[in-house]
Order: sequence, then C-alpha cells, then structure tokens
Amino acid sequence: MIGLRIVIVSKNRPEPLRKTLDSMSRNGLEDQVLVLDGSQSAKTQDCCDELGVEHRFQESSGMTAARNEALDHVESDHVAFVDDDVRVSNSWYEAVQEAFDNEDVVGVTGKLENEDLELGNLSAYVRKVTFGAKKNFGEILPSGIVNGDFFYDEGKEVDHMPGCNMAFDVEALRRQGGFDEEFDVGSSYGEDTAASLRVAREGKIVYEPEASLKHLKVGENR
Repeated sequence: MIGLRIVIVSKNRPEPLRKTLDSMSRNGLEDQVLVLDGSQSAKTQDCCDELGVEHRFQESSGMTAARNEALDHVESDHVAFVDDDVRVSNSWYEAVQEAFDNEDVVGVTGKLENEDLELGNLSAYVRKVTFGAKKNFGEILPSGIVNGDFFYDEGKEVDHMPGCNMAFDVEALRRQGGFDEEFDVGSSYGEDTAASLRVAREGKIVYEPEASLKHLKVGENR
C-alpha cells in the first residue's frame, strides 16, 4: 500500500500542471499521484499519460467536491492535496511522511515560497517586520484572522493548513466528514481551514518547514 497518496485537482490548466507533475517525477513520485480532471478536453489526460500519472475525469462539480471524490479512491494511510501550480521540493515527501511517524499527528503542512519571491512574499514580509507575525503564524487569532504566513524555518503545531499544501490522516479526515462542499460557490475558499479545524479534534496539525513547495509567480495564478 502507498503510504502517502498525492491528489491534484485540475481544470483546463495543462501547462502549469505539467510543471507540477515534472517536479513530482523528479522526486520519483509519479506513481503516487492522482489527478482528478474537471476539463472538457483531453489535454490534461494526455499530460498525465505522458508522465505516467493516474488520471480520472471528475464526476462532481467544484474543487471541494472533487477533493471528496478523490478521497473515495484513496487507499493509503495518508493523503496530500496540492495545487496544480506548485513545485514540490526534494525534501517535501520525506518531511510529510516523517511527521506522520508521530501517531498524534493528523495533519501536516509546510513552507510556502512564491517563485517570484520579491513580489510574492512582500506583503507577508511587511507583516513579519511590522507586526512580528512570526510568533503566531499558522494560527487562527481571537479576532478571527487566519495567519497564513507559512514561510518560517521553525516547525510548530498550527491551527490550519493552506489548500495548496495540506496532508491528512485519511481515516481522521473521513471520520470528520471530508471537505464541506458548502464552500463550493464558484470557487473554493475556506474549505481547507474548515477541514483543518475538524480534523484537529482528533490530534495535532504540524508545520514542517522541510515539507516545502513553491507556488507560481505572481500574475500566473488562477
């Protein structure tokens, strides 16, 4: 059985997806990836076939529903959801797996970098310098603000995980009902935080900086 299944939900974005899958392939992870495809063309399937990645056409509608649909096909102990526009680091897979060696851990996330570091992390850098955000990154503050500045080098327990880089204990996620499809309103936003909070009822969510990946440059996002 695969220890960590990697799920990517994609729709009509074969070019960034190919770069994501290339980074998986460079790390020998292509056999562990499942792409759930909401496209109406064969381009995404062709990309997956070329790189030896499992491909399924999405039967449901919306990102959150697609993640739940993918969960039905997962037979591993753990599952990682990443976006179709990321590059995983050489240390990403092992860092996620090692974090789950602790039986109390039910969720793992890691360091996020923007390929255009100077622009992409500017707002986070300003918050870091001005407000000292480091002390509460990864936390949901009493005011309701979700601090998502996942770019520090120290590991810690956190409250939530970003949707582009989140790994779960599969059975814990299933027991907590998977992802809330009420968040699928045109585009998904917030379902990652909601799922994190529910799964955290069963154990710890941890931030491991070595479980790092890069996001697309500013201006290339969806």
